[in-house]
Amino acid sequence: MTFDSLAERVAEEFRSQMEDEGFETFSEMVKCYMWDTSDIRNEVSFILKDVGDDAYIDEEDGNFIYLNGESIPYSRFSKMFRNYLKSYSKEN
Repeated sequence: MTFDSLAERVAEEFRSQMEDEGFETFSEMVKCYMWDTSDIRNEVSFILKDVGDDAYIDEEDGNFIYLNGESIPYSRFSKMFRNYLKSYSKEN
């Protein structure tokens, strides 16, 4: 698994939640639940634990995503999964 495919899986989990709960966009869901950046990061962390492929957010400050011993900044990963969410919203 790559960071790109991991971001796509995170986006798919958010999409599924959006569909189940009737939200058209990720922003709409974030606004409804009054999530801040930390809340979204926590949701991502839960999804990564479900994925199980040795993917996680660092527990110290949450600034990096780790996958199979490699890391990227959380901000970069956030842009990656949000781009998948945007493309999904445009398709529907």
